[in-house]
Amino acid sequence: MVAASRYSGRDVALFRLGMGPNGALGALAGMAEDYNDRHKGHERIDYEFFDEYVREAITPEVLRSWRDAAAADGQPFVLMICGVQTAMYPRARDIALMARREGIEVLAGGVHLSAHAPSVQFFLSCGVHVAIGEVEPIWDRIIEDCIEGNLQPSYRITTEQGVRVKTVTSYIAAPDVSRVPFPHIPKAARQRYVHPSQLFVDSSRGCPFLCTFCVVKNVFGRTVRGRDPERLVAWIVDRVRNDKAASFWFTDDNFVRNAGHRELLERLAAARAAGNKFSLSLTLDVESTCYARDDSPRGEQTREFLRLCQAAGVAHVFMGLESTNDAALQEMRKGVNRDRTDVHATGSGVDGAAAARARLVERYKTAVSAWHEIGASVECGYLIGFEADGPGVGLQAARDIVAIGVDIATFYLVSPLPGSEDYATAFEKGTLLEPDFNEYFRDTAMIAHPTMSASDMEAELRAAIRATWTWRNVVRRLARRVLGLSGKRVVTPWRYIKRQVGTKLIISTGMLTYAQGGLLRRHDAGRNLRLAISDEEARLVYLGEASPSPSARQTVEPSMLSLPVYLDTPVSAPAGRDTDVPKPAAVPREVWTTGTVA
Repeated sequence: MVAASRYSGRDVALFRLGMGPNGALGALAGMAEDYNDRHKGHERIDYEFFDEYVREAITPEVLRSWRDAAAADGQPFVLMICGVQTAMYPRARDIALMARREGIEVLAGGVHLSAHAPSVQFFLSCGVHVAIGEVEPIWDRIIEDCIEGNLQPSYRITTEQGVRVKTVTSYIAAPDVSRVPFPHIPKAARQRYVHPSQLFVDSSRGCPFLCTFCVVKNVFGRTVRGRDPERLVAWIVDRVRNDKAASFWFTDDNFVRNAGHRELLERLAAARAAGNKFSLSLTLDVESTCYARDDSPRGEQTREFLRLCQAAGVAHVFMGLESTNDAALQEMRKGVNRDRTDVHATGSGVDGAAAARARLVERYKTAVSAWHEIGASVECGYLIGFEADGPGVGLQAARDIVAIGVDIATFYLVSPLPGSEDYATAFEKGTLLEPDFNEYFRDTAMIAHPTMSASDMEAELRAAIRATWTWRNVVRRLARRVLGLSGKRVVTPWRYIKRQVGTKLIISTGMLTYAQGGLLRRHDAGRNLRLAISDEEARLVYLGEASPSPSARQTVEPSMLSLPVYLDTPVSAPAGRDTDVPKPAAVPREVWTTGTVA
């Protein structure tokens, strides 16, 4: 089970310590453990948990060693490439094609492959099998097909195997997650990350909102599905007692929108009261705490929610503030963030953009302060590059973030991910600036802007980061939140120090966010160079063959309904192709093992 890295320059990005394990890799390892528990005395899955970011670059030699070791034990071997996100797709694609060249069966899945039809069609045309969407209900079938050597071109659950959930434009089939297996991160693997005692788990999936930049609502649906609170808390307690886990990050897209979140918090609070020591991190929206000061029933509900969170051990939260520009929030359809005065205003003369910004800053400040009052730290993301933004947006964003009091702020240029309305619109209008998926979530402008050039937007991003992450601001945050010089101290001071200083040091090395990789970068001296940019270049380099059919890229990308997860029937391999191993290529082996491209 491999989580692919990405390319940095021409090298594969490798780190001695990662920021956190790939969630899909943990989920599949958990399904493998669950399968083995249910099949004791019969067949079992032997698997390797391989996060390329923190291990080593996967090469043909590594792939052959895995294949040959399985063959020596008389076992079938399948390479599963897990959790393929858009920025990791080029590296995942190259690993898949290397494996196909070696005669290895490959099954790939992830959000990108559930949202981008051309990538799915390319994989299928190269004999790579694809899993689309969530697969828990059909996991046993996949494993049986692996054992029997009968993998199908593609896998996707049906409504008979799951539940029908709403998206923006249609409905998809998704699992009832109340009793799905829990993730598993092997103990040895946890030591490769900054916080080895922290585990990641979803208490729910799905998000009801309509943000145009987000893929979640279309791939996982707008119907929020929750785990059984009793089972989840029992699993957490077991991990605390037996695995020495000390903190848990709920990777929900929006924790507070899970109908079972109150019961879950109550059970977690009871578990802590019984002597189980752990802390929690949550992802949720601004409305969860922005009414904390209201003298109203809603205000009292918010304060009760905060009391429950404090008792349950919530130490850190992530909120998607996205922007302090009300016009940008309207553009991205992030209505949940907007001040109610502006949401309910009629006409165009409310009282100006500056007043709307001031109301937003105050709304955000209230939401952040509420968490600070229970000792939790607050992280947020901020997007730059919507049409409503203009020159000076970077410094303005930094000033607002500092005024709001956010502890960790990560700035991004708008990245139109496949599966989002922003991507479909930009593709249709011809305003996409960056065709290379590997460059997503870096400092590269992705969409053309009506008033700023690409270099202008990139300069605004750097200005926001520099102004927010000065050493002076870092020291001020440490003094306030660790020493408690103005308010309540954070409940996890050592972790707070590591995040503040670590993020500052990462930014000082030239990376713009800690999410770009990890700590202590390793270089492999050009031994694993990037040899191809486009899919067709990769096909030629790794398989030595030209495209078997014209690309369908121009006809399938603009529509939301072209998402593979939306299709009424499973995607099949293109006509004239099957899943046999590609024939030996005309490209000499030394070309794709040494990187010497003619």
